[in-house]
Amino acid sequence: MRDALNGTNDIGELSSQGKLRDLHKNSYTISLWVNSDTDSTGGDYTQGQLYAHGFMEAIQNQYFTDIENLFALTPSGTSTLTDGPGNRGLDFNNDNDYRNAGIGITRNNNYLSLFNGVFHAKVSGPYGWEIRGNDDRGTIWIDLATLRNVLAASHAISLTAAKISEQKLFQRCKYSNTERLEGKLERNLESLMDKVIEWRHDIHQYPELSNREFKTAAKVAKHLTDLGLEVKTDIAHTGVVAILQGGQPGPMVALRADMDGLPVEEMTGLPFASKERDTYNGQEVGVMHACGHDAHVAILMGVAEFLTSIQKDLTGSVMFIFQPAEEGPPVGEGGGAQLMLEEGIWKDKKPDVVFGLHVTNAPHGSIAYREGAAMAAADPWKIIIKGRQAHGSRPWDSIDPIMVAFQMGNNFQTIISRKLDLRESPAVISVGSIHGGVRSNIIPDVVEMEGTIRTFDSGIRDKIFFEMRNIAESTAKMAGASVEVFLPNGQNYPVTYNDEDLTKRVLPSLKKIVGEDLLYRSERTTGAEDFSFFSQEVPGFYFFLGVNKPDADPLTTSGNHSPFFYIDDGALPVGVKALTHLTIEYLNGEI
Repeated sequence: MRDALNGTNDIGELSSQGKLRDLHKNSYTISLWVNSDTDSTGGDYTQGQLYAHGFMEAIQNQYFTDIENLFALTPSGTSTLTDGPGNRGLDFNNDNDYRNAGIGITRNNNYLSLFNGVFHAKVSGPYGWEIRGNDDRGTIWIDLATLRNVLAASHAISLTAAKISEQKLFQRCKYSNTERLEGKLERNLESLMDKVIEWRHDIHQYPELSNREFKTAAKVAKHLTDLGLEVKTDIAHTGVVAILQGGQPGPMVALRADMDGLPVEEMTGLPFASKERDTYNGQEVGVMHACGHDAHVAILMGVAEFLTSIQKDLTGSVMFIFQPAEEGPPVGEGGGAQLMLEEGIWKDKKPDVVFGLHVTNAPHGSIAYREGAAMAAADPWKIIIKGRQAHGSRPWDSIDPIMVAFQMGNNFQTIISRKLDLRESPAVISVGSIHGGVRSNIIPDVVEMEGTIRTFDSGIRDKIFFEMRNIAESTAKMAGASVEVFLPNGQNYPVTYNDEDLTKRVLPSLKKIVGEDLLYRSERTTGAEDFSFFSQEVPGFYFFLGVNKPDADPLTTSGNHSPFFYIDDGALPVGVKALTHLTIEYLNGEI
């Protein structure tokens, strides 16, 4: 560890061979404290104590400020601490631990020399130390748990009131470790994205409807199994969950991707366009990943691959959730996030936080977020109106349910325009379908209406429910008809809520990835997401990734659920980096 030594009398126990002030400098740079029995010259070391090895002022500055030079070193020798390049550890007993890497380091210089251009310790042994705010590089390869144990066992360390706390020390260590891990992602991103894009194209070509994601789930499960993870399948019909346990205990981060396609006939003309067909609500339909869930799955598969490659460097664990039926399960079936929770995916251990993303037709590589209520609650409704059938030539003989439906639909809109204080929160009532009758000259006896309600506030939601039921019953009664109101009808989603404190904490990480110009606070969206069930249980953060072509105008491009919805593969690395950075930084205590 690169630290500054303080030349005062209150810095801890010193070696009997000399005192720190004998070095005749006010401050010194130390790269690492090493716990060892002997050095290469046979000098005795006391087991459990921390010792400093000093070196002459011989190393040029560039070698300990350029991290790429550190990665270029070839380790050899025996490990003392268990982290570092190639998982080889840190051991500094002057035995050619890190051989000449062709960057000007002589064969007999060890790794510590890279950090230490100003320190020449005349006495090897225990010293007191402090961390200063401008100290940086020295924590890059530290194994935190090992270091903490060594610190606890040492009798050579004493932190005074003038020194930074141990907590801040470990925050600094973690930060440097974060830089290292994120740097590794950057160097491996191109090869990783080749896989992500290949996976995305394959999943896109063979989409599957909600609760029927058999091939997709099998592909995901195989990938996670091949990574060495313990995988659970068939959760909530086709869901897949795996947990990556890091090298040290700590918090748990959950990452979620949804897998299902939509009953949409694809018209993109892509070489990997879907030609799949299936049955939906009794009708044969085309199937397409018109909402981008293929990208979500591929991105999370890539994140899982990278995080598994740095498993021992992670403090804590990661749960990968590949969820079916985000678009809603078939009629009569449960599904999605709610069913996954009901089946106990968090029964043994609930994560500390959950992250998710969604691609959309926004500027290439942009990230949009919204703190608090970000996406609306969605409540489907159904109303059955029963009248009296008659010949179309004699409407006076009927109780016309079609006219009742028309009046009811119009009256529902007065709830929005006249009953709600829209300064508090917006709301939407939409009629999606009206079915009744079999031919032009018959007034039917029954009409079914269906639609959706979107709200951001539970009080407004309750008011809409009350007013809709009242309007439906009174409108039907005025016409002499009867009515059945199902509200909500089937699967309903709560508000997708981004924890406000968590949102504030993640923004610096996202800004680091995309820059200030491509990170923006969005308006609330009346779309809904069953990610909301996860974020009801633990703090969550859900954001949108712009996947338009770089020169595309979002105002003219096709959005989600369109048969022309298009994803530019060049934007997907932002998704991989975002989920990976958020995970690493949260586990390291920086978010």
